[in-house]
Amino acid sequence: MNKTVEDIKNACSDLFDRKLVFSSLNKEINRVFVISGDDLSPALNNHNGAFEPINTLKWFNNFWIYIEIKFKPIAIESKFQKGFDKKEYFKQLSDIFLKINNEYFNVIISISIFQGGYQEKEKKQLFRAEWDNFDDNKIHPQPHWHIYPEENLISAEDDIIDFDINENDDFLDDASLQKIDLKRMHFAMNGQWSQNGTQIHRINDSKVLVNWLAGALGHIKEQLRETKTTKR
Repeated sequence: MNKTVEDIKNACSDLFDRKLVFSSLNKEINRVFVISGDDLSPALNNHNGAFEPINTLKWFNNFWIYIEIKFKPIAIESKFQKGFDKKEYFKQLSDIFLKINNEYFNVIISISIFQGGYQEKEKKQLFRAEWDNFDDNKIHPQPHWHIYPEENLISAEDDIIDFDINENDDFLDDASLQKIDLKRMHFAMNGQWSQNGTQIHRINDSKVLVNWLAGALGHIKEQLRETKTTKR
């Protein structure tokens, strides 16, 4: 996995003013690599509703970035019953997980972008690009975006039509019904709907992982710069 991380650093080097560095963290049995460097600043990362204290790297302008790459080892059967199709078993592992030196890993990669000043409370998390190689949730597209808007309340001036509503109904006063929690939505990055393809893709190839991360970072940087230069 060290080679995979080195390949990522080489592929993304042109997107950073300084040398791209990742620190290795050992969390129980998982191997985790997080972005590091000389210009770090604290922030709170909204991840699945929990706010994690992290260190972000100054990227450009007043944008900060946090990247985390997690390799979760997969337990492999070592004893097989007579007649068990070992070839098919290992083929399925290779189709789903990333194979490194005869080991299989479930890879989870996350990119969070923040905007603001140096202090933790001065930063606002804008969005997160993520690729979870999970197999237990078919409704979540992989990879995907998470958006963190300041607010998404329905305008009080919006008319409600085509409903037979009793004037005494008080459900419209419920604040929880007046907004959509966009933070819980997974916006597909690679739906392939135009080809009737899948919106769930596996991380089973190091090259695919490297290409995706470099491409996502390049796209994000281009779009953030566009917001700074374009007036509509």
